Order: sequence, then structure tokens, then C-alpha cells
Amino acid sequence: MGLDAWICARKRTDTPLTGNDIELIYWRKNHDLHQFIGHQEESGSPRGLLLDREMLEKIIDFEVHHPDYWYDWEPLDYDGNPRSPEEMSGYIEEANGFKKVGQLCYLLAMYDDWMKAGYQLFYVASW
Repeated sequence: MGLDAWICARKRTDTPLTGNDIELIYWRKNHDLHQFIGHQEESGSPRGLLLDREMLEKIIDFEVHHPDYWYDWEPLDYDGNPRSPEEMSGYIEEANGFKKVGQLCYLLAMYDDWMKAGYQLFYVASW
């Protein structure tokens, strides 16, 4: 069990949860992002924090500077010594902990289209 989080699109209604969420982006155990967002359940809403354009931009900026957890960079070797430049360049070539940045940028580019179609975007988390 762990932290699951996602951004979903939800059709605007008078009720806070319609049950027809469209999952757009998913994170598994990204506690740093969860702390950054400062997620708080809205009173009367079973789940979700409404995201506006500004918050999406902040999430993108955070993701650009904080890799997801499957990024396996270790600055020190097993003996506690700093890694050599050759080893570091290998890690850079293999870096894959920033997979959500492109998805978030695409979502931001489509933000106005989602709004015109009558949707709102939410950050949702579950333990």
C-alpha cells in the first residue's frame, strides 16, 4: 500500500464528485510532489483539489527540478565516495525520472480546451 495520486478531468456540476473522472496523469508514491501541493480535502468533497492554470505551472516547475522516485541516481558509491564524472554521465544518459513533465506540459497546453468543454481539473490522492 502507498500513495497513489493523479490529475483527473471532471465535468463541471453542482456536486463535487460525479463519478465520471477521466484520469490524465498518474503518480505512484511521489511523496515529495504530494507535500509540495499541500493537498487538503475540500470540506464536503470526498476527494480532489481543484487545479487552475497557475497551479499546473507550479507542478511542472516542481517536476522539472524533482525527479520521480524510479530515477535511480545515487551521488555516492557503496563505499560512500563521490561518483566519478564518467559514472555521472552514464546516469544522465539513463535518467528517466522526469517522465511526467511532457505529459504535464501537454495538459497545460490543452487547459483552455478542457475548460471550454466544461471540465475542471483536480489533483486526487489516495493512501
